[in-house]
Amino acid sequence: MSFSIVAAGPNGYQVIVDYIWGTATEALLATLNNHDLSSYAGGRGIRLVNVGSMAGPDIRLPAAVLRSNQLQIMGSGTGNFPPAAEMQRYASEILALAATGQISVETQEHGLSEIAEVWDLNKKSDVRSVIRIAG
Repeated sequence: MSFSIVAAGPNGYQVIVDYIWGTATEALLATLNNHDLSSYAGGRGIRLVNVGSMAGPDIRLPAAVLRSNQLQIMGSGTGNFPPAAEMQRYASEILALAATGQISVETQEHGLSEIAEVWDLNKKSDVRSVIRIAG
């Protein structure tokens, strides 16, 4: 796996968004520790952002990885959202763009009776399922 990580980023990485965690992240960290992967991406190091844990909730983190790399490990979730006023401003800006057609989300409408069949469609496509409750 470490060869794949190096091959995918021969010039280093600045941000890695990690949906997997677990053993996959341990392999990434081992690659960093072996200096097979440039951790000095643009002189700013690497920011590892955890957003999921599909391969498990825990990792082993060798201390040497933290001492020998410019590495920041952080998470992205509801606990570290910006303050409410800032989020309201972002939401207002996004809704204004959507209202004028400058951004859009492709949707596909389904009746409530179809929910079992379409539940996992969002995992397979960028089209978002919208469930119609009545009518």
